[in-house]
Amino acid sequence: MRTVRLTPRFLARRKALGISGPHAVALARAIGGLARGPLPGPQDREAMMPPVALYWFRRVSEFNLWIWFAFDDERVTLVSVSSTPPIPID
Repeated sequence: MRTVRLTPRFLARRKALGISGPHAVALARAIGGLARGPLPGPQDREAMMPPVALYWFRRVSEFNLWIWFAFDDERVTLVSVSSTPPIPID
């Protein structure tokens, strides 16, 4: 299981989007999946995030929320969350 790191940008975006209730539960479930499952998963894609950085993203099930993340064998870093679908680079 990977350690989850929440960046200041992720926390600010989560707050700005007003994520609460069922959305917050689904987001927490998706974060747990990132920590426990193989990465990248079959539903994960890469996209560019301004200013210029390459991250993976995953949709939060049942909601129009997208988690941006980076990972290695020991940790997953949650970089941001958005309500707009990213454009995959592939």
